Amino acid sequence: MQTVAFAGDGLGDCAMRILSTTFRASLSKLDLSSNEIGDEGTEFLTKSLARAAPSLLELILDNNKIGDQGAYHIAELLGEHKRLEVLRLAGNTFGETGAVDLLNALVRNSSLVFIDITNSKAEYASGWEMTARLTKISSTS
Repeated sequence: MQTVAFAGDGLGDCAMRILSTTFRASLSKLDLSSNEIGDEGTEFLTKSLARAAPSLLELILDNNKIGDQGAYHIAELLGEHKRLEVLRLAGNTFGETGAVDLLNALVRNSSLVFIDITNSKAEYASGWEMTARLTKISSTS
């Protein structure tokens, strides 16, 4: 299994278009925290991961610029990806709309056991509900 980390490299959305073409099936952990990745970059990333990285277990996207549209793309990935266990989204800019999309995706994903949305605009209203949903899912699995 392979770990790839580009934390704090300032990659942004344009670099995501290029980097997204390089993922391989053996990828198990991807750390792209603090890279100024926005909604467009998140779309490239999630489409690529759904197609090319079926072994991915941990995705770290803390401290980027992922808004509601980016959270929607991550929610789509959660619906398709059946192995992801850890998703870190702390310090992003999505609000309630994005949090609801993520929350709804948890119904279709039984592999995720940890999600972090702290320091996002949705932290207070949806964070506890997500924790409760994950706890319920993991206790019934």
